Amino acid sequence: MLGVIEAFGGYPGLGGYYLWDEPSLEDFSSVRRAAEIIRSHDGARLPMVGMLPSYGRYRWPREYPTFARRFMRVVDPEVVAFDFYGVRQTTPDGPPTVNPFLYRDLRLWSDLAREVDRPLWLYGSAVGWGRWPGRALPRCAFRRRRPWPMARVV
Repeated sequence: MLGVIEAFGGYPGLGGYYLWDEPSLEDFSSVRRAAEIIRSHDGARLPMVGMLPSYGRYRWPREYPTFARRFMRVVDPEVVAFDFYGVRQTTPDGPPTVNPFLYRDLRLWSDLAREVDRPLWLYGSAVGWGRWPGRALPRCAFRRRRPWPMARVV
């Protein structure tokens, strides 16, 4: 991680480091340590963490709110960010609608961000994962392999 900070920290266009994507409960302490490394070596840049939505490993009503609150308490992020892929859903009898689970997750993260006076960033899917203008979209992220290196946090 220090090598990345040293290599890229001098670039004026760099706003931060995408530190972790959708960490699990077991990762929270490591995420916090990694964020502290960034803060101590490049305090002008933001350590960014994108959180898992409720359709992942942790579900409503019990697991997901507990998961989100613990993240906020342990990691203490500068920006509260989560992704939600599948913003639109189709129904057999009607037109596409917005996935109602998005609003439930958005409300929780919004409330948690407001409690600690932090900005909230939600990013959703720009395109679907299914067939789009007659072609299948690439599904590299779902091949169970990581095409990018993971930094080791000590």
